[in-house]
Amino acid sequence: MKGNRINPNQLLGIGFAVLAAAMLVLSLPILGVVSVALRVTLLVVAFAALIGGVIAYRVSPRFRSWFSAQLNEQAKYKGLRLRDGVALADGHAWARPERDSVVVGVDDFAQRVLGPVEVVELPEAGAKVWRGEPFVTLRRGSRRLELRSPVSGTVLRKNAELVDQPTQINSDPYGAGWALKVQENRPGQVELLREGRRARAWFHDEIDRLIETVEPVQHALPTMADGGVLIEDLYRVLDDATWRRVHRRFFENREREELS
Repeated sequence: MKGNRINPNQLLGIGFAVLAAAMLVLSLPILGVVSVALRVTLLVVAFAALIGGVIAYRVSPRFRSWFSAQLNEQAKYKGLRLRDGVALADGHAWARPERDSVVVGVDDFAQRVLGPVEVVELPEAGAKVWRGEPFVTLRRGSRRLELRSPVSGTVLRKNAELVDQPTQINSDPYGAGWALKVQENRPGQVELLREGRRARAWFHDEIDRLIETVEPVQHALPTMADGGVLIEDLYRVLDDATWRRVHRRFFENREREELS
């Protein structure tokens, strides 16, 4: 009967459905092989990346420094950064032990006070540095900071890239802005510095003291409920008198003076 006839389009649709199902069934083994091959390839790539990373960590000081920096968190307090894993010394230098040396540099506090660094002066490899004595000089215009070394020893390497690009201290003071790698003249010196909770407490206290010191320059500090946040371009609003006061109270090797 006419009503029981099957439309040719329906037959074509059924045929395509059967063909698609057959192709899917036949392709399952191939897809399984491809899936296994992809998993093996991914495992090989991951293993090669792991081996490459281990080799790079052992032979490349730059990669080792970068990798160590990525593992450590960088917290902020009132606009200034402090990275876990570094030990702090008086005068705002930091130290981080490595396998056969100690990396030393300048913290975020120092660079914020000075502003964009124009010149970095570092001792050459083989030179001696002494704890509490200058190991790096930073300059911007007529202003300069001499930071005191957190450890004593022999310079193994200076950061030549920092000399060429001094603003690395501003952008990444605990990473690319490191200054020297030093071989200690006696082990255990980093342990005498402030680490962990002690470092954070001291750093916070120094920032609070800095805010109090620059308080006469009222427009340098936004009014905030938490007692103020140091602005990025703090250096722009430090007049000569305030600069000398900050330099004397935080970077000169003398006893702290009472705020006047």
